[in-house]
Amino acid sequence: MLLINLLPHREARRRQRRQAFRHSLAVSAGAGLLLALLGCAGLQMRTAAQERRNDLLSAGSAALDAPLQAAARLRADVAALQARQDAWAAAQAERLRPVRLLQALARHTPAGVQLTALRQRGEGATLSGTALDSPGVAALTEALAQAAPALPPPALVEMKAVAAPGSEPRRRFDFTLELRLQPLARAASGVAGGEAPGAGRAGKVAS
Repeated sequence: MLLINLLPHREARRRQRRQAFRHSLAVSAGAGLLLALLGCAGLQMRTAAQERRNDLLSAGSAALDAPLQAAARLRADVAALQARQDAWAAAQAERLRPVRLLQALARHTPAGVQLTALRQRGEGATLSGTALDSPGVAALTEALAQAAPALPPPALVEMKAVAAPGSEPRRRFDFTLELRLQPLARAASGVAGGEAPGAGRAGKVAS
């Protein structure tokens, strides 16, 4: 059975319900749009505040970097100056080595011993000479060993008896000694500390 509703008030109620639905839909859409705008504005405000904090942190970091960079440059300058000072001290010590060695030999060469040659090779030196007797060579070796107790004692490489020139039948002894010089690092520290070339014990001259 087919029922047809021809009552006009029901149609009017349907129209009212549709209008109310459209109105509520429009209000909901407007409220959603407003909330979205408010959320976007709030997000932008928080982003701007975070950017301001980041800018402050960057400025503070840059302010801290300036003294750190200055300190790094100062350390580099001090290191370069120390390197130049060490090089100068090493050069001075190397230059004074022969002088100190000759001073030591002049002070500790006993009577009857004549030195004829001195050759330096790195941290060592070869000393040649002639003596009237073998005790003179032993006395020279002992004197040089006592003058430099921190270094190895001189080593006798060769000693031989030869005929002395002249009419009298005399003999002399030609000898060769190996000397150990003071290490260059200690010699350089002595120069940097203001030690005079002839100061200290004679063994230090073998530096």
